[in-house]
Amino acid sequence: MAELRKPILVLSSPRACSNLFIKILSQHPQLSVRPYEFHNVYLFGAEQLSQRKTPQFAARIEAQTPEVRTLTYQKVFDKVTEFIEETQKKGNVPVIKEHTHQILDPRVAEAEFHFAAAREARPTPIVKMPDNNMTNDSDIAKSPLLLPSDFLVTVQPVILIRNPIRVVPSFYKVARVGFGATVDDEDWPVQVSFKSSRLVYDWYRAQGISPIVIDAYELVHKSQELMQELCTRCDIDTKGIILSWDQYEPDEVLRQQSSWFSTLWNSTKIDPSVEPEAVCIQEEFVKWKENWGEEVAMGIRRSVDIAQDDYAYLRKHALLRS
Repeated sequence: MAELRKPILVLSSPRACSNLFIKILSQHPQLSVRPYEFHNVYLFGAEQLSQRKTPQFAARIEAQTPEVRTLTYQKVFDKVTEFIEETQKKGNVPVIKEHTHQILDPRVAEAEFHFAAAREARPTPIVKMPDNNMTNDSDIAKSPLLLPSDFLVTVQPVILIRNPIRVVPSFYKVARVGFGATVDDEDWPVQVSFKSSRLVYDWYRAQGISPIVIDAYELVHKSQELMQELCTRCDIDTKGIILSWDQYEPDEVLRQQSSWFSTLWNSTKIDPSVEPEAVCIQEEFVKWKENWGEEVAMGIRRSVDIAQDDYAYLRKHALLRS
């Protein structure tokens, strides 16, 4: 019997072109892709870790079904492990994509981030391996994530990054509409940072595992070469990737999320112009100020500056970095 290939765990920050990355892999015959399994439990579930307090977000919570409102991290993790097992039985490679902050241990978040807004102390979700799988009693060091370390060492981690000058204003633009986000609210620091990704990267290296780091710049400017390198490292056929596609027509439910996905939905191929070669932060600051006012522009600028060190650290390890 052929040895099972490792599941791929894609960890990203919001607005780091992760949806484009998944689109490129979406029709690969050897892969089964499952994005954002922990999204609902993080935002709306019984063990909700998001603490944003705005009318827009409160309305989103109120609109959720009882099934979503009672989600726990353990329930979602069990679903993920079942998906992995079923996918591998078919001979395919499972791909799980998640925003790192949505599975970050909240104790790590409180220790590593400075939150200007007051946050509630909440119980830390407990997530264990299934009884019929590996033991929960492990000598592996605790990771910064909520998921069991015994699980995390069985996957191939892929960390997606992007220049904070692009990430932070893009996140503000869509999150202010969808969630009423502000540049100093209860969730902002952890959602516009690469610190979580850096902590995960360092933890993996300490376990003797090398995460694959992909920067959005190379993803859009060196797409073919980069994806070929990724496929080689993950032992999958390079012929399964796509670099062009038909324009997508979302249904009415998905249209409500259009601010997050509209660029990809309206596209038919990779557009390198979304990631220019040179970016001047002073010129960008003027745009932010014109769009949202000086106070917001200053908040975005602060967040960009804070994120740069972790981004630069991770970029040193990125595939095909320029």
